[in-house]
Amino acid sequence: MSTPDAARAAHVAHDAHAAAPSVADVLARLPGSVRAALPEQASALASRPFDGVRLWREHLAPEALRDALLLVPGRIDAALLEELEQAIEAHEAAAILLPDDAAALIAERGGALASRALLVTPEVDWIDLAALLRSLGAAGLARETAGLRTGDLFALAQAFATLAGGAISIVDAAGRIVGYSTLPNQEIDEVRRQSTLTLREEASPRLDDEYRLLARSAAAQWFPGRGANFSRAALPVRAQGELLGSVWLIVTDDAGAAKALEFLDSVAGLAAHHMLEARESASAETQRDADLLRTLLTDETFRPIAFAELGMRAGTDYRAVAFIVLDDREANPVLDAWRQLHHISLTARSIFGWCRAAIIGDQVICMIPDAGDDVVESFAGRVLDATRLDTWAGIGSPGTDATGAAASLREAMAVVALLRTTGRVRMRVATLGAVRELLSLSRLLEHLDGVDVSEDDPAARLRTYDETFGTELTATLTAFLDNLGNVQRTASELHVHTNTVRYRLERIAQLGIDLDAPHVRLWLWLRLFAR
Repeated sequence: MSTPDAARAAHVAHDAHAAAPSVADVLARLPGSVRAALPEQASALASRPFDGVRLWREHLAPEALRDALLLVPGRIDAALLEELEQAIEAHEAAAILLPDDAAALIAERGGALASRALLVTPEVDWIDLAALLRSLGAAGLARETAGLRTGDLFALAQAFATLAGGAISIVDAAGRIVGYSTLPNQEIDEVRRQSTLTLREEASPRLDDEYRLLARSAAAQWFPGRGANFSRAALPVRAQGELLGSVWLIVTDDAGAAKALEFLDSVAGLAAHHMLEARESASAETQRDADLLRTLLTDETFRPIAFAELGMRAGTDYRAVAFIVLDDREANPVLDAWRQLHHISLTARSIFGWCRAAIIGDQVICMIPDAGDDVVESFAGRVLDATRLDTWAGIGSPGTDATGAAASLREAMAVVALLRTTGRVRMRVATLGAVRELLSLSRLLEHLDGVDVSEDDPAARLRTYDETFGTELTATLTAFLDNLGNVQRTASELHVHTNTVRYRLERIAQLGIDLDAPHVRLWLWLRLFAR
């Protein structure tokens, strides 16, 4: 950088720093409601500028803390203070806001945490506080609301759960779980456990009495617990009169019903803003991902561009997983495919932190970072276990560039198609390595069918004979060849006497099929394998 450029950059940086709000602005806006934990540090703390507002949650990105105001509502204990102090020391948060009742713990601990701690009095609403602080914030936060990334419904659920003191689920109008809290030690029941696993409510909102009541309501509603399940407060979320979905809060003590309803009503606008943004972003992102994944799969010219546009980096291992789900109960297969796409995407993101998914033909394909066979197979198994339907998953090989990623997609799609169509594979989840030979044979047979060499061959004659006379020669020969010519094992598999097997083999020989010829056996096994 030239000297004039450097001078201009320094000048701009100085102006930006000077324009940035400081902790003093916070104290001025909230006199009597926010105070320094250590009065002797008040002046030094007040002079600190801040850039952004963050709500504390586990695994918060370190770079998000630098120069930020960190909000930590909820119950404070020594273990949490230890974690917070490490975060502050390592990443230089400007200040940290904690409930006033943590004053004694903070004073006893001292150190960097105490010197940057601001105490918030009990009457302050943390949602309103976050919105106010955000309004003071520096540029670059236009897509944040109340300290949360707009449309991040999982972060929103975490924030609501922290403030309300109970587990939160956010449900869209179709009954899909689009966000839920995962705070340590939050109490949940079997209904919540199952909905988190399947990422959708057990009953469709159209058929559920509680959902229908909520849809007709203008405010939060109370639903008493049944049996071992907790009571719930639920909020209908609307924008311009349209029902976007609902927010459900588990309440373990019914004495807190009024407080829970009041809390949900107070965050209705915030929930609507995030849900509307999430829906619009998801629709555009889903279509974009589908277009890019198809390009990655089929277009060699633009494949590298699609690879980059998907957010994939050369040198990083990626892996494709393809799913086929058959739900005979679903009258609308298109709607069911979109439900499966939603479920698979959220499950993948919860495990790998990143994924790109799309519907291609009758398959839902998902590109994820490679984490080894065990982790990827566990992910696929989790998806299959949640569906409780006829479901298969194929896993491709790792790929480190655009060509490798495309190959992984092709492999995954071929593997899952094989699992669905052949009765010889008993697995519901398979990697390419587990079925490589069977897949190769399947492709060979597809080629042979294409050149018409299988018409009127021995296998075709056997099937014609069975259809004409009601015999089971084809099934017998298949079992005989699968068991390497062992009559005893063949009889056991077919649940017949060994003499019955021998009689049927003689009948096959009488049809002019020479089972003593190795090439005839090989050809018959290939043709019968294709069935």
